[in-house]
Amino acid sequence: MHKEAIQLHHQQLRYEAFLSFATSLSNCNDIPGVRKVLSIHLKRIVDFFVLTFYVKYGNTVLHFKITKSSSSYVKAEAAVRAGTFEAGVAATGLPLHLSGQALLRHPLLHSAHFSHTRIQHVYALPLLHTPNMYLVVAAASTHPQHTPAADENFLRLIGQSLYCKLSQLLLQAHIDDLQSRLEQQRAEITRLNQSLEMSIRVATEKLVSSNEELRSLFYHTAHEFRAPLMNILAHANLAEMLFTDPHVLEMFAGNRAAVHNLDRMLVKLNSLSNDASQTKFETIDFHKIFTALLHRFDAAITAQNARISLHDQSILPLYSNARMISNILEYLLENALLYSRGQPVISLKILNLEGQCLITLQDNGQGIPAALHERVFDMYFRGNAASTGHGLGLYVARKLVGQLQGSIWLESESNAYTRVHVSFPSTHP
Repeated sequence: MHKEAIQLHHQQLRYEAFLSFATSLSNCNDIPGVRKVLSIHLKRIVDFFVLTFYVKYGNTVLHFKITKSSSSYVKAEAAVRAGTFEAGVAATGLPLHLSGQALLRHPLLHSAHFSHTRIQHVYALPLLHTPNMYLVVAAASTHPQHTPAADENFLRLIGQSLYCKLSQLLLQAHIDDLQSRLEQQRAEITRLNQSLEMSIRVATEKLVSSNEELRSLFYHTAHEFRAPLMNILAHANLAEMLFTDPHVLEMFAGNRAAVHNLDRMLVKLNSLSNDASQTKFETIDFHKIFTALLHRFDAAITAQNARISLHDQSILPLYSNARMISNILEYLLENALLYSRGQPVISLKILNLEGQCLITLQDNGQGIPAALHERVFDMYFRGNAASTGHGLGLYVARKLVGQLQGSIWLESESNAYTRVHVSFPSTHP
């Protein structure tokens, strides 16, 4: 009875020591703290000469070695520690007892933690085995006998508690690492965004500056050239009053036509110097613009016996840049008259719906092949080699439509019709 009472009391002390170990382990915040708890408490729970814990968690391995007087641990990648004694035990998934000749003959023990000459028995216990997560407890003693059942139970409890704690710490470390990487990526994205914004700002400023320079160049070039052109025209008119020779008059008439042609080109280029954002928007009077266009092209309309009609189907007032719209319609109408067949029939339709204005100009001219629908908007492009135009009308029209935040496109059938559509926002005051 006395012996049983001593054994019972000893067992109770071991359970109390285990509870103290479990409490201390639960309070650990890092792996060095776990090593310290193992070093302090395990000697009070189980009898061992060397005790190791081999923990694999994903691609990480933690290998603890505990003796009566020291403790250490190694953290490494799983592939690096794949050839250890404990990894071999984990691969079988079965407990292992080694003593006597079996202990001496085991190939992995000579370079492991259990090569000490005093070791007589090694007990290895794999726990919680899955392909990516497991723990192996290995206890070496100086006695040749098998590890007592009570010690095996305590080793199992210790191993399970240790695995739970290490899983928690490794998972938290993984989360912290991911969070750190995420913060670094966010910081890098922020830096790249700031750099991109700066690059865009610089590029935008350069583009705005270039546009301003280009508009200024168009404006001053047009004015610089128009002045001498007007002088040439005035001299041609004066010469016609002084000479009566038909050949001389024909020469001056040709010069006057060339001057007018060049002047029209300069007017188109000058219209590109207009800045829609700097112009006051106003109510558009299409009837007034249409009447002005008829007067502008009166000679061509009469010469070609053209019929031009306006169909204003707008419901609400339209607010936009009147000068730009007038220029756009002028270049479209000029193009329709220029490429007409016989007696031109041209219609201009206006729609204003849901904040958008749609202008459609249709003619019965030569038509435009589908392959050229985009090219006709290029600068200096002329679809007909015999054309007397500059190849600027549709190019300038598209630029002006773009300044109004709109779009321009066309439909056409050869020798039947061409339909040019212009759409842009109707800005309310």
